[in-house]
Amino acid sequence: MEETMILGMLENIGALDFNGHYRLASPNPKTRQPVHSNAYIDVRAALSDPAIMQEIGDEAMIQVFMTQEASEKEAFAKTDIVVGFGNAGPILSHVIAESLRVVRCAAEIMGEDLQWQKVYAEHKTRNVWCVRGQDGKFGFPEKIPSFARLVKPGMTAVIVDDLLTSGGCLRDAVELLESLGVTVLAAIIVVSRNSELTAADCNLPLLFKLSSVDESLIKVWDEDKCPLCASQEPMRPGIAHNDEFLDANPNYPKLQD
Repeated sequence: MEETMILGMLENIGALDFNGHYRLASPNPKTRQPVHSNAYIDVRAALSDPAIMQEIGDEAMIQVFMTQEASEKEAFAKTDIVVGFGNAGPILSHVIAESLRVVRCAAEIMGEDLQWQKVYAEHKTRNVWCVRGQDGKFGFPEKIPSFARLVKPGMTAVIVDDLLTSGGCLRDAVELLESLGVTVLAAIIVVSRNSELTAADCNLPLLFKLSSVDESLIKVWDEDKCPLCASQEPMRPGIAHNDEFLDANPNYPKLQD
């Protein structure tokens, strides 16, 4: 399956824009300054399209299971929880957890060795998700208390997130799960806009990027050095983190629909 298939499907539904002016969620990890960009990728737009969600699940199965050594496959087959982070976390975590279940069933049908069949038959992967609180830290949704009760020390987890930029979200996710005594096996990212970021940079043993954006199309600047701001390039309210910038700069030009 072509790596660009997910990106092509996202582009078809208007989820990719490389000609705008946006303030991004993640700051510059080196300067800690807010970041502006000409590009915005909204994986959340895929949540209403079953075909794209199916493609994400299929690609996850291929990258996670078809390219790993037997010992790593078994570890993933015995994953206890898939934990979704970010705005798309609830549905993405379900899609990936379902992919793990499908692979286990398929392995039984294809006649994998008996040890594997036992793993597939006996193990069940659950999916949960986390949200950021007002303090900026991740936690389980207060309205779903069963999530906090489900996660126990000694469990293994796979993290799922929609977009990789600086890796800050992944590091926060790992910190939360490890504080609960959970071993993180890997993270699965739907779209990466940072080809240089490695698993080690995010405190992870494995990092799977299901698709990667051509970085030549993306420009990123610290807020105080943004040429789009210097030329008064309008910002569209209500998208990315533009409202934070516009609230702090009420006279800045706004792009109206």
